[in-house]
Amino acid sequence: MKPVLAFLAVTFLLAGCERSHDLELNSTSTFKVVLFQHPTVGITNTRECALTTDDGGFDEIFKWLMTNRDGWDDYIATPAVGNATISGSGFTLHIYDRSFVLAFTDRNGQPRQLIRERAPTDLDLVFDLPCSAADSQPVLPSQLTYLPTLKMVDSDSLSARSQRILNVAIDIIEAPKDRDLQLEYLSIFPSSFSDFRSVFQPPQYGELYSVYFELLEIFRFSSMQNAEVASPIFVALIRDVCFDVDAPSHFIDIWRDFQSAYPEIYAASEQQLTQDERDRLALLDSVSVHDWTPKAIMCK
Repeated sequence: MKPVLAFLAVTFLLAGCERSHDLELNSTSTFKVVLFQHPTVGITNTRECALTTDDGGFDEIFKWLMTNRDGWDDYIATPAVGNATISGSGFTLHIYDRSFVLAFTDRNGQPRQLIRERAPTDLDLVFDLPCSAADSQPVLPSQLTYLPTLKMVDSDSLSARSQRILNVAIDIIEAPKDRDLQLEYLSIFPSSFSDFRSVFQPPQYGELYSVYFELLEIFRFSSMQNAEVASPIFVALIRDVCFDVDAPSHFIDIWRDFQSAYPEIYAASEQQLTQDERDRLALLDSVSVHDWTPKAIMCK
């Protein structure tokens, strides 16, 4: 994830009355700790370990969660990949440089997300745990991270296709190893960039604009798992791609990451592009949302 996106995601919260969490921790016997290296070319390297009641660090994490029930605020954005996560029964705690985000299911069965400031040394013990390296893989958002956001979408107001995109994305989060679901998602994803914008991007305010980030991350995950299937889809989408903030910018980042992760597969699919299309994409690939952008590649 780009640093600016991570910053915006971490700092976007809903100010209001102080909130508390109601995690049921007395029966907790295991915490899963995941330590992240910041992603490059869409891949996040991780170290993982499971802490039981006999392991060093378990008691400190347990005590911190118990003594920090209060002092939280509601959080309504999707958490970015941070420095670490701690997961237990029904919750995931995201650790950033200056904040914590807690995603959990409350005692009424409702998904919730809260945020609070982090002092420099809060739970820094997790970074010294003897966690082992895990396989590098595209980061799929955890169920508690993305499901609350996607399930808040009023599906009754959507077209049949948008409903299907939304529902399959939810199914993938709940069953991330199901390759058939990944392939189904790729098959129903918009097949041209003009179609993509009609679904995700203002000023048209497509039906799924409010959750474009989440749905594009599911597209990233499915693409990275099925590169040979996804490569022609990328080429079809970029034929008429244009540059803008929000969904177009995020898609372009994913396209760049896919090229870097699978250069040979992508190059084979790219052969079908004309020279004019290649020249335009080279220009597009050289700009960012913070730069002056030639009008020829700006979305209209």
